Amino acid sequence: MFLKDNDNIPRSVEIITEQLADLEDLITTSEDKNIDFPSRLFFNSLESHKQELLEELKAAKMLESKADIELTIEGAPVKEHSIPASMLSKFIEQVQKLRYATGEFARGSKSSRTRFTKKLLSENELLVTSFSPSSFCIHVKYANDHFSPHLLSNTKERAGEALFLSLFAGEDDSDDLDLTSMSTRLQDYYREFLNFVTDNNIIIGTRTRNHPFSVKITPDNARELKQLLYYNFSTLKVVEEEISVEGILMMGNLKKQSFMIQTESTTYSGQISESGIIGLKLIPLGTNVLAKLLATSPSEESDKTSYLLLSIDKSSS
Repeated sequence: MFLKDNDNIPRSVEIITEQLADLEDLITTSEDKNIDFPSRLFFNSLESHKQELLEELKAAKMLESKADIELTIEGAPVKEHSIPASMLSKFIEQVQKLRYATGEFARGSKSSRTRFTKKLLSENELLVTSFSPSSFCIHVKYANDHFSPHLLSNTKERAGEALFLSLFAGEDDSDDLDLTSMSTRLQDYYREFLNFVTDNNIIIGTRTRNHPFSVKITPDNARELKQLLYYNFSTLKVVEEEISVEGILMMGNLKKQSFMIQTESTTYSGQISESGIIGLKLIPLGTNVLAKLLATSPSEESDKTSYLLLSIDKSSS
Protein backbone atom coordinates (compact mmCIF):
# COMPACT_ATOMS: atom_id res chain seq x y z
CA MET A 1 0.00 0.00 0.00
CA PHE A 2 1.11 3.58 -0.62
CA LEU A 3 1.73 4.62 2.97
CA LYS A 4 5.10 2.84 2.98
CA ASP A 5 7.20 5.79 1.86
CA ASN A 6 10.53 3.94 1.85
CA ASP A 7 9.43 1.09 -0.45
CA ASN A 8 10.75 0.91 -4.03
CA ILE A 9 13.15 3.84 -3.92
CA PRO A 10 14.95 4.04 -7.28
CA ARG A 11 18.71 4.27 -7.62
CA SER A 12 20.36 7.39 -9.00
CA VAL A 13 19.90 8.44 -12.62
CA GLU A 14 23.64 8.02 -13.24
CA ILE A 15 23.73 4.38 -12.07
CA ILE A 16 20.60 3.41 -14.02
CA THR A 17 21.85 5.14 -17.19
CA GLU A 18 25.17 3.26 -17.02
CA GLN A 19 23.38 -0.06 -16.55
CA LEU A 20 21.07 0.70 -19.48
CA ALA A 21 24.07 1.43 -21.72
CA ASP A 22 25.66 -1.90 -20.79
CA LEU A 23 22.37 -3.69 -21.38
CA GLU A 24 21.93 -2.07 -24.79
CA ASP A 25 25.34 -3.40 -25.84
CA LEU A 26 24.33 -6.88 -24.71
CA ILE A 27 21.00 -6.66 -26.53
CA THR A 28 22.72 -5.52 -29.75
CA THR A 29 25.11 -8.47 -29.51
CA SER A 30 22.28 -10.92 -28.78
CA GLU A 31 20.14 -9.78 -31.73
CA ASP A 32 22.54 -11.41 -34.19
CA LYS A 33 22.40 -14.71 -32.30
CA ASN A 34 18.61 -14.80 -31.84
CA ILE A 35 18.22 -18.04 -33.83
CA ASP A 36 17.07 -20.76 -31.44
CA PHE A 37 14.55 -21.02 -28.60
CA PRO A 38 17.00 -20.58 -25.67
CA SER A 39 18.54 -17.57 -27.41
CA ARG A 40 15.11 -15.99 -27.94
CA LEU A 41 14.24 -16.55 -24.29
CA PHE A 42 17.48 -14.88 -23.25
CA PHE A 43 16.85 -11.98 -25.64
CA ASN A 44 13.29 -11.51 -24.36
CA SER A 45 14.54 -11.46 -20.76
CA LEU A 46 16.99 -8.71 -21.69
CA GLU A 47 14.22 -6.68 -23.28
CA SER A 48 12.05 -7.17 -20.20
CA HIS A 49 14.88 -6.03 -17.93
CA LYS A 50 15.37 -2.99 -20.17
CA GLN A 51 11.75 -1.95 -19.64
CA GLU A 52 12.19 -2.33 -15.87
CA LEU A 53 15.27 -0.11 -15.98
CA LEU A 54 13.46 2.49 -18.10
CA GLU A 55 10.65 2.61 -15.52
CA GLU A 56 13.19 2.95 -12.72
CA LEU A 57 14.90 5.73 -14.67
CA LYS A 58 11.62 7.65 -14.93
CA ALA A 59 11.10 7.23 -11.18
CA ALA A 60 14.62 8.47 -10.47
CA LYS A 61 14.13 11.50 -12.72
CA MET A 62 10.89 12.24 -10.89
CA LEU A 63 12.80 12.40 -7.60
CA GLU A 64 15.46 14.64 -9.10
CA SER A 65 12.88 17.02 -10.58
CA LYS A 66 11.23 19.87 -8.70
CA ALA A 67 7.75 18.44 -9.29
CA ASP A 68 5.54 17.03 -6.54
CA ILE A 69 3.30 15.10 -8.97
CA GLU A 70 3.77 13.82 -12.52
CA LEU A 71 0.70 13.01 -14.62
CA THR A 72 0.63 11.34 -18.03
CA ILE A 73 -2.20 10.86 -20.52
CA GLU A 74 -2.09 8.09 -23.13
CA GLY A 75 -4.64 7.26 -25.80
CA ALA A 76 -6.14 8.29 -29.11
CA PRO A 77 -6.61 11.99 -28.21
CA VAL A 78 -2.83 12.33 -27.75
CA LYS A 79 -1.13 12.82 -31.12
CA GLU A 80 2.62 13.46 -31.41
CA HIS A 81 2.79 14.62 -27.79
CA SER A 82 -0.06 17.08 -28.34
CA ILE A 83 -3.50 17.13 -26.73
CA PRO A 84 -6.64 19.26 -27.24
CA ALA A 85 -6.57 22.27 -24.93
CA SER A 86 -10.15 21.69 -23.80
CA MET A 87 -9.32 18.14 -22.71
CA LEU A 88 -6.18 19.23 -20.88
CA SER A 89 -7.98 21.98 -18.96
CA LYS A 90 -10.76 19.54 -18.00
CA PHE A 91 -8.21 16.97 -16.86
CA ILE A 92 -6.34 19.47 -14.68
CA GLU A 93 -9.65 20.62 -13.19
CA GLN A 94 -10.58 17.01 -12.34
CA VAL A 95 -7.21 16.35 -10.69
CA GLN A 96 -7.39 19.57 -8.66
CA LYS A 97 -10.89 18.77 -7.38
CA LEU A 98 -9.78 15.29 -6.33
CA ARG A 99 -6.81 16.72 -4.49
CA TYR A 100 -9.02 19.18 -2.59
CA ALA A 101 -11.53 16.44 -1.73
CA THR A 102 -8.91 13.91 -0.54
CA GLY A 103 -7.22 16.57 1.56
CA GLU A 104 -10.58 17.46 3.13
CA PHE A 105 -11.50 13.81 3.72
CA ALA A 106 -8.14 13.03 5.34
CA ARG A 107 -8.91 15.77 7.87
CA GLY A 108 -12.11 13.98 8.87
CA SER A 109 -14.80 15.90 6.98
CA LYS A 110 -17.47 13.88 5.16
CA SER A 111 -19.83 16.68 4.25
CA SER A 112 -20.62 17.74 0.69
CA ARG A 113 -22.50 20.89 1.66
CA THR A 114 -19.82 23.16 3.05
CA ARG A 115 -17.21 25.13 1.16
CA PHE A 116 -13.56 24.15 1.21
CA THR A 117 -11.72 26.18 3.85
CA LYS A 118 -9.08 28.71 2.80
CA LYS A 119 -6.45 26.69 4.67
CA LEU A 120 -7.31 23.51 2.78
CA LEU A 121 -7.32 25.32 -0.57
CA SER A 122 -3.91 26.81 0.22
CA GLU A 123 -2.40 23.47 1.25
CA ASN A 124 -3.71 21.55 -1.76
CA GLU A 125 -3.60 24.02 -4.64
CA LEU A 126 -1.69 22.64 -7.63
CA LEU A 127 0.48 24.52 -10.13
CA VAL A 128 1.43 23.16 -13.54
CA THR A 129 5.15 23.80 -13.89
CA SER A 130 6.29 21.98 -17.05
CA PHE A 131 5.49 19.50 -19.81
CA SER A 132 7.43 16.44 -21.01
CA PRO A 133 7.23 14.59 -24.36
CA SER A 134 6.11 11.23 -22.92
CA SER A 135 2.73 10.61 -24.57
CA PHE A 136 1.48 13.77 -22.87
CA CYS A 137 3.04 14.48 -19.49
CA ILE A 138 2.68 17.39 -17.10
CA HIS A 139 4.66 18.17 -13.94
CA VAL A 140 2.69 19.61 -11.04
CA LYS A 141 3.86 21.35 -7.89
CA TYR A 142 2.04 22.40 -4.74
CA ALA A 143 1.51 26.16 -4.67
CA ASN A 144 2.70 26.30 -1.06
CA ASP A 145 6.08 24.53 -0.78
CA HIS A 146 5.59 24.07 2.96
CA PHE A 147 2.74 21.67 2.24
CA SER A 148 4.51 19.57 -0.37
CA PRO A 149 3.91 15.94 0.72
CA HIS A 150 7.61 15.00 0.82
CA LEU A 151 8.18 17.73 3.43
CA LEU A 152 5.34 16.69 5.71
CA SER A 153 5.28 14.30 8.64
CA ASN A 154 1.64 14.97 9.47
CA THR A 155 -0.25 11.65 9.46
CA LYS A 156 -3.43 13.17 8.03
CA GLU A 157 -1.54 14.83 5.18
CA ARG A 158 0.29 11.59 4.40
CA ALA A 159 -3.01 9.72 4.44
CA GLY A 160 -4.49 12.34 2.11
CA GLU A 161 -1.69 11.89 -0.41
CA ALA A 162 -1.93 8.09 -0.19
CA LEU A 163 -5.67 8.23 -0.85
CA PHE A 164 -5.15 10.70 -3.70
CA LEU A 165 -2.65 8.37 -5.37
CA SER A 166 -4.79 5.27 -4.82
CA LEU A 167 -7.60 6.90 -6.83
CA PHE A 168 -5.32 6.70 -9.88
CA ALA A 169 -4.13 3.12 -9.25
CA GLY A 170 -6.85 1.20 -11.02
CA GLU A 171 -4.64 -1.67 -12.14
CA ASP A 172 -2.49 -1.76 -9.01
CA ASP A 173 -4.35 -1.03 -5.80
CA SER A 174 -8.02 -0.56 -6.61
CA ASP A 175 -8.87 -3.47 -4.29
CA ASP A 176 -7.49 -1.39 -1.40
CA LEU A 177 -9.89 1.48 -2.09
CA ASP A 178 -12.60 1.68 0.55
CA LEU A 179 -15.24 3.40 -1.52
CA THR A 180 -17.86 3.11 1.21
CA SER A 181 -15.84 5.30 3.58
CA MET A 182 -15.42 8.16 1.10
CA SER A 183 -17.23 11.42 1.64
CA THR A 184 -20.14 12.18 -0.65
CA ARG A 185 -18.15 14.97 -2.29
CA LEU A 186 -15.13 12.72 -2.91
CA GLN A 187 -17.36 10.02 -4.44
CA ASP A 188 -18.99 12.62 -6.73
CA TYR A 189 -15.65 14.02 -7.87
CA TYR A 190 -14.20 10.54 -8.37
CA ARG A 191 -17.20 9.52 -10.47
CA GLU A 192 -16.64 12.60 -12.67
CA PHE A 193 -12.99 11.65 -13.09
CA LEU A 194 -13.83 8.03 -13.99
CA ASN A 195 -16.34 9.26 -16.55
CA PHE A 196 -13.63 11.47 -18.02
CA VAL A 197 -11.33 8.45 -18.41
CA THR A 198 -13.98 6.21 -20.03
CA ASP A 199 -15.55 8.90 -22.23
CA ASN A 200 -12.17 9.79 -23.74
CA ASN A 201 -10.79 6.23 -23.71
CA ILE A 202 -7.49 7.27 -22.13
CA ILE A 203 -4.96 5.85 -19.66
CA ILE A 204 -3.81 8.06 -16.79
CA GLY A 205 -0.39 7.50 -15.19
CA THR A 206 0.60 9.13 -11.91
CA ARG A 207 3.80 9.52 -9.88
CA THR A 208 4.49 11.51 -6.72
CA ARG A 209 7.72 12.28 -4.91
CA ASN A 210 6.82 9.86 -2.14
CA HIS A 211 5.79 7.20 -4.67
CA PRO A 212 7.87 7.77 -7.81
CA PHE A 213 6.96 4.52 -9.59
CA SER A 214 3.98 4.98 -11.89
CA VAL A 215 0.47 3.76 -11.13
CA LYS A 216 -2.12 3.72 -13.91
CA ILE A 217 -5.84 3.66 -14.39
CA THR A 218 -7.28 2.37 -17.67
CA PRO A 219 -10.78 2.69 -19.16
CA ASP A 220 -11.55 -0.88 -18.07
CA ASN A 221 -10.45 -0.12 -14.50
CA ALA A 222 -12.56 3.03 -14.54
CA ARG A 223 -15.69 1.14 -15.67
CA GLU A 224 -15.28 -1.40 -12.86
CA LEU A 225 -14.81 1.35 -10.28
CA LYS A 226 -17.89 3.21 -11.57
CA GLN A 227 -19.95 0.07 -11.04
CA LEU A 228 -18.64 -0.19 -7.47
CA LEU A 229 -19.46 3.46 -6.83
CA TYR A 230 -22.96 2.99 -8.22
CA TYR A 231 -23.52 -0.04 -6.00
CA ASN A 232 -22.27 1.82 -2.93
CA PHE A 233 -24.38 4.86 -3.75
CA SER A 234 -27.54 2.78 -4.23
CA THR A 235 -27.08 0.73 -1.05
CA LEU A 236 -25.59 3.36 1.26
CA LYS A 237 -27.41 6.53 2.22
CA VAL A 238 -25.31 9.34 3.65
CA VAL A 239 -27.19 11.23 6.36
CA GLU A 240 -26.47 14.88 7.12
CA GLU A 241 -28.18 16.82 9.88
CA GLU A 242 -27.65 20.19 11.54
CA ILE A 243 -27.73 19.93 15.32
CA SER A 244 -27.36 22.41 18.17
CA VAL A 245 -25.30 21.50 21.22
CA GLU A 246 -24.66 23.34 24.47
CA GLY A 247 -21.57 22.60 26.52
CA ILE A 248 -18.04 23.64 27.45
CA LEU A 249 -15.45 24.53 24.81
CA MET A 250 -12.60 22.18 25.68
CA MET A 251 -10.42 22.71 22.62
CA GLY A 252 -10.30 25.05 19.66
CA ASN A 253 -7.21 24.72 17.47
CA LEU A 254 -7.33 27.33 14.71
CA LYS A 255 -4.14 26.06 13.09
CA LYS A 256 -5.44 22.51 12.70
CA GLN A 257 -9.04 23.75 12.40
CA SER A 258 -10.32 21.30 14.99
CA PHE A 259 -12.58 21.66 18.04
CA MET A 260 -13.94 19.77 21.04
CA ILE A 261 -17.09 20.55 23.03
CA GLN A 262 -18.06 18.61 26.15
CA THR A 263 -21.76 18.35 27.09
CA GLU A 264 -23.20 16.55 30.08
CA SER A 265 -23.36 13.24 28.21
CA THR A 266 -21.34 13.53 24.98
CA THR A 267 -18.04 14.82 23.64
CA TYR A 268 -18.28 16.39 20.17
CA SER A 269 -15.13 16.93 18.12
CA GLY A 270 -14.24 17.50 14.49
CA GLN A 271 -13.31 20.13 11.94
CA ILE A 272 -14.22 23.82 11.78
CA SER A 273 -15.83 25.69 8.88
CA GLU A 274 -14.80 29.22 7.86
CA SER A 275 -17.84 30.67 9.63
CA GLY A 276 -17.04 28.60 12.72
CA ILE A 277 -13.51 30.00 12.84
CA ILE A 278 -14.84 33.56 13.05
CA GLY A 279 -16.86 32.80 16.16
CA LEU A 280 -14.20 30.61 17.76
CA LYS A 281 -11.62 33.40 17.69
CA LEU A 282 -13.75 35.39 20.15
CA ILE A 283 -14.30 32.62 22.72
CA PRO A 284 -11.73 31.45 25.29
CA LEU A 285 -11.40 27.80 26.28
CA GLY A 286 -13.54 26.70 29.21
CA THR A 287 -16.43 28.92 28.17
CA ASN A 288 -20.02 27.64 28.07
CA VAL A 289 -21.01 27.74 24.41
CA LEU A 290 -23.93 27.13 22.10
CA ALA A 291 -22.75 25.60 18.83
CA LYS A 292 -24.35 24.55 15.59
CA LEU A 293 -22.79 21.40 14.10
CA LEU A 294 -23.24 19.53 10.84
CA ALA A 295 -23.40 15.83 11.73
CA THR A 296 -22.58 13.44 8.87
CA SER A 297 -22.87 9.66 9.00
CA PRO A 298 -22.71 7.02 6.23
CA SER A 299 -26.17 5.65 7.15
CA GLU A 300 -29.00 6.11 9.61
CA GLU A 301 -27.83 3.08 11.59
CA SER A 302 -24.14 4.00 11.65
CA ASP A 303 -22.38 5.27 14.76
CA LYS A 304 -19.45 6.62 12.70
CA THR A 305 -20.54 10.25 12.72
CA SER A 306 -18.29 13.19 11.88
CA TYR A 307 -18.94 16.74 13.03
CA LEU A 308 -18.26 20.10 11.39
CA LEU A 309 -18.53 23.26 13.48
CA LEU A 310 -20.74 25.71 11.56
CA SER A 311 -21.11 28.45 14.19
CA ILE A 312 -20.41 29.03 17.85
CA ASP A 313 -21.44 31.66 20.43
CA LYS A 314 -21.20 32.11 24.16
CA SER A 315 -24.10 30.48 25.95
CA SER A 316 -26.51 32.77 27.79
CA SER A 317 -27.28 30.08 30.39
